[in-house]
Amino acid sequence: CERCKNPRLTLCTPLFVGCEGEEITGEVLCDHRPVEGVNVYFKVVSSHGEEYILPNPAVTKADGTYTARIVPAKGKVDIITITATAEVGDEQLKKGPFLVVVKCPCPPHEGKE
Repeated sequence: CERCKNPRLTLCTPLFVGCEGEEITGEVLCDHRPVEGVNVYFKVVSSHGEEYILPNPAVTKADGTYTARIVPAKGKVDIITITATAEVGDEQLKKGPFLVVVKCPCPPHEGKE
């Protein structure tokens, strides 16, 4: 079994997330080659603690990429941080934290102006 000399984890996050949510993406590489089947875990730090990333963990595909979705809590406006972690062989990888602005204010009440 050949050891990975240069493992790499990437994480791309949006700057802003509305009520519809947004996708996050990244990849896991070993010596510049994609790694399939790696669990990528996400940690979200929020003053409200109600933003989620689904799925968590995301699993890399054959090309080493993964996707997940930030799902904001309704009625929240906040700045959150997102960190991704993964393990390749015996190497612990971490990317982030990245700041993301969440703007999902409460909708207006029906029948009121």
